[in-house]
Amino acid sequence: MKDRGAWHKRSFVDTDTAFGPCRMVYSYPPFSIKRVFLPGTCHDGFMEDEPPGGAHPAVALEAAKLLCDYFEGKNIEPHWEWFDLANMTQAQQRVLKAVFDIPRGKVRSYGEVALMAGIPRGARFVGNTLAKNHLPVFIPCHRVVLADGRIGGFGGGTWLKSKMIEIERLFPA
Repeated sequence: MKDRGAWHKRSFVDTDTAFGPCRMVYSYPPFSIKRVFLPGTCHDGFMEDEPPGGAHPAVALEAAKLLCDYFEGKNIEPHWEWFDLANMTQAQQRVLKAVFDIPRGKVRSYGEVALMAGIPRGARFVGNTLAKNHLPVFIPCHRVVLADGRIGGFGGGTWLKSKMIEIERLFPA
């Protein structure tokens, strides 16, 4: 892991995973994950406005290690309290919590997630909410598929989504 970045209370940790580099943006104190950039979505200098420096709190390094562990096929258990969901409505937060609760190695349809979140006939709402999920892997939106079982969209690309689902099936919890 490269230890870079401190700007006011916002920092980031870069980590090299088995699928390529990831970046986790967080604030501290208190610790709160703001955004996760998946492999294939990161590139050098994309946050150049944040100067290097500063040490990371242990909890940030622990969270960043979970990203590496995930892409090595390990089961991870992030803490819901780590997530910054301040820009999400209560309904959107219910959707994200429902997705967070999907067991590793399982998938659910957008409609099933809508029911789990208490939003009947809200499949489109679920899709729109997941398109705004800035915490992939931690809130595993890759586990949500179309009603007919097709993969559907994903911020990291459909290839990565397929691979993430495959990892979880090969290495169940």
